[in-house]
Amino acid sequence: MLFFVVLLGCDTSESVKPRNEQFFVKLIGEEDDDYGNDVIQASDGGYVIVGRHESPEALEPDFLIIKTDRSGNTEWINRDVQKGEAVSVVEVDGSFVVGGTTGAGNNRRSVVLKVNGSGAIQGVPVTIETRNDQTGVTYFNELRKITKGPTGLSV
Repeated sequence: MLFFVVLLGCDTSESVKPRNEQFFVKLIGEEDDDYGNDVIQASDGGYVIVGRHESPEALEPDFLIIKTDRSGNTEWINRDVQKGEAVSVVEVDGSFVVGGTTGAGNNRRSVVLKVNGSGAIQGVPVTIETRNDQTGVTYFNELRKITKGPTGLSV
């Protein structure tokens, strides 16, 4: 009896329907070199994808930031904004705040930067670290997500 109930409760490939009427599948970036970690839908209907670009000759990956239109066509790709790996993105007033990590081992740091709607860096990337005032030791806090709230951004 239990086996029969389980069979009735399972979805099949024919019974699963997409939540949206329209969708697309696109391959963006360079094969085996670009990896995505976060994607958001921008206010213009397009998408912003962040992650890392690995180059065989580089010791450390680069932030990868990709902007597409609403159909997934690439508008711009930025691979040279910051060493490290981008892990999170939020949109703020038409620009994008991107957070991630840079460095390796004990030298790893969280970093946040702002990119305008054309893919250019605005200002200087900000490095985030925590220092214990009693011992003078700097601790690495790994940035995992940026969230936008009513009073600003949380990292």
